[in-house]
Amino acid sequence: MAYSYDYFVAELECPVCGTISAADDSIEMYTYIRDQPNAEYLGVGNPLHIEVQAIEQNACDGYLKVRTPEPSEPIRLLNPWRCVTCGAYNWAQIEIRDDIIVSIAYVPLNRETLERSHLISNEADFVAASLMNISASEIVGKDTVQIMRERL
Repeated sequence: MAYSYDYFVAELECPVCGTISAADDSIEMYTYIRDQPNAEYLGVGNPLHIEVQAIEQNACDGYLKVRTPEPSEPIRLLNPWRCVTCGAYNWAQIEIRDDIIVSIAYVPLNRETLERSHLISNEADFVAASLMNISASEIVGKDTVQIMRERL
């Protein structure tokens, strides 16, 4: 059976209610980053290859380019996740070094976190729309990353 996504998985503490999640698909941390996804759980220690050229060309499926990584820098991407207990919409930073996921951790979605990252899930469109006080449909064609840089 073909799937269109995989899952990032980790035990993450919700900043709203303090619940620690299971490292499974219950936190809804979907990713479209791999060329041939198969609903696999991707956690710390799993291989994950991301071409720097794809980041540079803003060609990573499901993600928007924040900036291109420096040669010695690990690749960092931001992905949303949902707390199973309280339903809070949170963000995690996934760090990849030498094609291996080395960490998945809760991060606040702020300007500093954004600037440390290279890719952000295209679900950031909803955040940018909220920051501009417009509907999600009105964000189409606008530069989501630039809006977040200016308003976070």
